[in-house]
Amino acid sequence: MSHVTTFREYLLREFGIALPREIVLQEQENVIRVFSKTLMMLKPAGYMGFVAGKVGTNGIEAKGEFIQLFGKHATKNILELDEIQAKSFVENEFVEINSSESGWKIAKFQAHVLGIGRLKDGKLYSDFIGKGRKRVENSLNPSKAQSI
Repeated sequence: MSHVTTFREYLLREFGIALPREIVLQEQENVIRVFSKTLMMLKPAGYMGFVAGKVGTNGIEAKGEFIQLFGKHATKNILELDEIQAKSFVENEFVEINSSESGWKIAKFQAHVLGIGRLKDGKLYSDFIGKGRKRVENSLNPSKAQSI
């Protein structure tokens, strides 16, 4: 069985995620990359998409960025966070969760998929990379907007 097949089966089994037909998973350089069939056919070739996860001796890993985009298709292992928990999940190492469950969970706030985290001992540890986190704020300044 290929690592791509293993990864697809893992997504379906653990999270109920069935990827849309136009999405391609491909193993490259020991990781699973994701991209659309349309992008795959562009010339010149070379668009590689982004890392969805990997399958290795330590198990299967789904990347947070991948889950943020495709977690909307999940039907299980989802944690609905309130506003305070969501902020803590994104900004801190973990968020307190009143649950005795454990394992990988998809964190959501309202309609927004925040990412994936490991639930253990009542704490949901985010998959974000510690000090490497970046805060991006979008704003629109109407006085500087140009009319079309």
